Amino acid sequence: MMDAFRRDGGLIVEGMFNRATIDAMTAAADRRMPEFPPGSATQGMGAAGAAFVGANTVRFSSLPLLDDAYLDILDNEVYAAIADAVLLPHCGSYWVNTGQIMYIGPGEAAQVLHRDADNWWEYVRSAWPNVVDITISAMIGLEEVTEELGATRVVPGSHTWENLDYRVEHESVPAELGP
Repeated sequence: MMDAFRRDGGLIVEGMFNRATIDAMTAAADRRMPEFPPGSATQGMGAAGAAFVGANTVRFSSLPLLDDAYLDILDNEVYAAIADAVLLPHCGSYWVNTGQIMYIGPGEAAQVLHRDADNWWEYVRSAWPNVVDITISAMIGLEEVTEELGATRVVPGSHTWENLDYRVEHESVPAELGP
């Protein structure tokens, strides 16, 4: 599994969480979703953030307050093994930076290609291409996520490129997920 992660820069793990955990998290998220109008999240970036997160997408955080199922997700052995393998060689410990639910609405435009580590752009830019992993991102499908439904697009292997060229939409593929 980690060989694929290092080669491609990510991986899809099927069956990582039991159905009861997924169902509980889905039900909790569905109860909370009506409180947030589409397009209201800006990631603290104003208009640029609104464009990035989408006009027809609902996003919200504070997931531990939704249901204990979120804590079950965090306590998953596979999840921990991946995080340990990627992060612990470069640090003494790590923590969750953000946990977020996303409901992508009909007709939502695709996000521009980006690296989540760009939140720490000064570090990434100064160390590229020898960037030490300082973050990992996990997307957990609470329902089926297909290209037609707005699956995140990825460019396998782009984490090894010498340059940071994001104009490679033609090389991207959808990261389709099942619950």
